[in-house]
Amino acid sequence: MAILSLGAVDAGARPADREAFFGRYHADIFTKVSREKFRDEADAAWVGFRELPGEEVRQWQAFLKEAGFLPSHQEDGIFGYVTLAGTRLFQEYVRTVEKDASIGKPDGVVGPGTRRHAQRWTESAKVCDWWTSTAEQPSQEYQNWMEILHCAKEHYELNPSAILEKVKAAPAKGDSLPLEQWNWDPNETHLIGIRRNEHVGALRRENDDLFVLLLRGMAFLFWGSTDSNAELARRSDEAFLVEGQHRYRMSWHNINTDQGRRVYKALKPYSGAGVLVFRDRNADNALTAIDLEKPLEVNNSINIHWSGRGSYNFSAGCQVIAGSGYINHLGELVNCKNFASESYKGLAEGKTRGAYNFICDLVLVYTGAGQDTVWYTLGREKVLDQFPNYERKWAAKMIETLKKTML
Repeated sequence: MAILSLGAVDAGARPADREAFFGRYHADIFTKVSREKFRDEADAAWVGFRELPGEEVRQWQAFLKEAGFLPSHQEDGIFGYVTLAGTRLFQEYVRTVEKDASIGKPDGVVGPGTRRHAQRWTESAKVCDWWTSTAEQPSQEYQNWMEILHCAKEHYELNPSAILEKVKAAPAKGDSLPLEQWNWDPNETHLIGIRRNEHVGALRRENDDLFVLLLRGMAFLFWGSTDSNAELARRSDEAFLVEGQHRYRMSWHNINTDQGRRVYKALKPYSGAGVLVFRDRNADNALTAIDLEKPLEVNNSINIHWSGRGSYNFSAGCQVIAGSGYINHLGELVNCKNFASESYKGLAEGKTRGAYNFICDLVLVYTGAGQDTVWYTLGREKVLDQFPNYERKWAAKMIETLKKTML
């Protein structure tokens, strides 16, 4: 059996119109090569089709679909981005939920070890609970977060905040939504950012914020930063994303830098118009009262992207997620440090983006068919004080727990 990876294609399955095929995925990347090849994030290469005899790719896709890792895939016989994501999810599930490290790191390459585990799953007709979980029968953690979101909206409807009033009054809003348009549809994908210590001035801001991914009735916790690191901002009035809800979609980050050599999957404002931000008006490297008094701006470069392993905040205004580890749907701490790269250099040496790959793969595979939105809601940790099971001490504790994956 051949080793399968990004770009593998069964005999006769190559698309007749290559430009149309890649245009669906690379609409935001304006280069000739992006209309002809896949982007391999592992080694900064553009990968063309590699035709194989027989139907090994279709057979692999059939396994992933039956096991619950490729529920809505439509590209029979082509090992593309969604098959790559489903493959990595299978590898990560075996590694973390089944706790069988023999499968190795989740790199999306189908070799003998991954096939052995797939055969084991096939023989026992196993299906992963990431697929069998539903919003109709959510976990308690998922229910808790949905309650927090609904309560927060109800609170601000009765007690309008100055920030949300600014959003409502902004002449151009981009993909930032006024309060009345906030969406909590449980059948869609939601990401929550919990902002901490934004008022504390820091030239080199840490990754000290939380992110909660909600989908299919499950909750996963990640860490990173919702605030700009002044060392990377390259201007004294760095941007701070406004609190509230914003509409995002899966796309790419760094498409305009380094001639595309650092392009990788990320969330970007849905329409491309941007989202609303405050500016650090007094250059104190913090989000403080004086900044909130000034008008909001629309900024089209506030993506949600990778922040290395977590030891350095890669944000110049974006929302960034660390790769060293996460807390899964079972409340277990998952360590990715051994294979999570700190920087681009490590990717070329065989490491991955770790937990960041995992969150992207979950979104890509399990966002419902016909849906392409991730609803991102940013709020401050003080909101948690209204909920006895959480509070600010809980947020600090979760960050402390997640940072253990760096040790």
